[in-house]
Amino acid sequence: MRLQHRPLSAVLISAFALTACCGLPKSDRTALDGAWRVVAVEVEGSGATKHDQPQPSLVLFSGEYYSWSRVTTTSPRALFVAETPTDAERIAAFDSVLFNAGTYVVSDSTLTVWPIVARSPNFMGGASERYRYRLNGDTLWVEQRPDDVQFRLGDRLVSPSTDRVLRLVLQRIP
Repeated sequence: MRLQHRPLSAVLISAFALTACCGLPKSDRTALDGAWRVVAVEVEGSGATKHDQPQPSLVLFSGEYYSWSRVTTTSPRALFVAETPTDAERIAAFDSVLFNAGTYVVSDSTLTVWPIVARSPNFMGGASERYRYRLNGDTLWVEQRPDDVQFRLGDRLVSPSTDRVLRLVLQRIP
């Protein structure tokens, strides 16, 4: 009986070796692994804007985890005037960045993130964001509509009361 299993074992080992060495297509989840930067921003609806030279950003995907950080203003962040910033300077600095990190999944053309830690405490503990996405080589396009976002208000999850649609183009950082 042992001889009957050898051909199947040989086929399985050969298939594994071919997959490992020949670079068969990666899943989108694996294809997202690495570092990315936002190279274009478009907002429709509330706060409509479009710019192709956004401020700095860094988006990381590794395994099942992600980290998303970006400056959300259209101009560079203002420096503090003194060693100890004023309350107004601190608020402006806080309002000019977005960051969160947690876990993510990819399903069909949807990227869903669940933050473990975030700038906003309401965006933790069960909150999520979905993005419709398209990946082509080192370019990633994502789109988010208001119903794609859930955050905490008290003990319930809600979506923002806005008509805003966000579109980002990201480029892989070599």
